[in-house]
Amino acid sequence: MTGSAQIQIERQAGGWVWIGLSSSDASGAVIVLAQSREAFSTHEEALIDAINAMDTLGSVSPPG
Repeated sequence: MTGSAQIQIERQAGGWVWIGLSSSDASGAVIVLAQSREAFSTHEEALIDAINAMDTLGSVSPPG
């Protein structure tokens, strides 16, 4: 089983990007669920894209 998913957003050279992660309850291993396909101009644009993309995978904890 996996724990709840989380979104991490960071600024890189090309703009803001996001990654959706989950960790295994049993081993603690980090699992990449999804990531942005492009860099965004603002943190808010990246967050909106991340929430929309991750919404199809179930519950997500916004960064925080």
